[in-house]
Amino acid sequence: MKVVFAGSPEFAVPSLRAVVDAGHDVVLVITQPDRPKGRGMRKAPTPVKRAAMDAGIQVLEAEKITARLTSQVRSLTPDIIAVSAFGLFLPRSFRKTAQVACINVHPSLLPKYRGAAPVQWAIINGERGTGVSIMHVASKMDAGAIILQESEPIDPMDTTITLMERLAAKGGRLLVQAIDMLAKGEVQATPQDENAVVWARALKREDGAIDWDRDAHEIRDQVRGMVPWPVAFTVLPDHRVMKVFPHVELVTQALDAQPGEVLMLGKRVCVACGRGGLVLDKVQLPGKRQVDARSMINGGVLRPGMRLGE
Repeated sequence: MKVVFAGSPEFAVPSLRAVVDAGHDVVLVITQPDRPKGRGMRKAPTPVKRAAMDAGIQVLEAEKITARLTSQVRSLTPDIIAVSAFGLFLPRSFRKTAQVACINVHPSLLPKYRGAAPVQWAIINGERGTGVSIMHVASKMDAGAIILQESEPIDPMDTTITLMERLAAKGGRLLVQAIDMLAKGEVQATPQDENAVVWARALKREDGAIDWDRDAHEIRDQVRGMVPWPVAFTVLPDHRVMKVFPHVELVTQALDAQPGEVLMLGKRVCVACGRGGLVLDKVQLPGKRQVDARSMINGGVLRPGMRLGE
């Protein structure tokens, strides 16, 4: 099958490679433009662009799907337009340039967790499982009929990073399977149940703020879902912001302390929650590197009895 692939971040790379490795003819890759990155703010290509160049595939950069780009794609007469984490709206005129189908890889079991941050919210909300959906691209975000779905368990130690890696690999395998099914005319897509839609909006920095009045389980899920961005954080009494990284350890027994109070459980640094507590692992102050929470005690930054988040 002749394929035009559209994607940008690391999540989309396994899908591109899977399609190439399966022997399909990827005639063009469309990705977002190079962006400033790192301390030097030098422009860097997207992971998909790098993968396409390594494979010798023509690349076009786009900030918007224009009539000119649509015309360029139409001239290639692709059978399939395969999309994974592209981040741009695809108008109907563009989607119709595909002779067979325009399909998308989405890291959730649709219609649950439509939107920009499905993996993050699945973890934050304490889900025990999620998955990958291959669907037809429709005008409405993530609303197209489902071609294939496959579930993936969420481990209690998973972060957005670890879970995303597994879902990306699964997405590549399912994408190839869907393309093969479309080539054989074996697809019977299933419309989504609009009454079961759950949205997964893009994260904001303030979503990382820890409310210590909440249950320790809920805060641990928040911390796991907030990496790599915006990262969970709390505020020290001197108003400095302290980032909190996985993997925090749950303390399930009742603690004789107020929510947000710093405690020592042996050599472990614990913060009391509305129910239970969390033993901190890595933390970070502004302009400093990540360190063990214990070193914050040794340095006097954290003290038993101190209240966080007030």
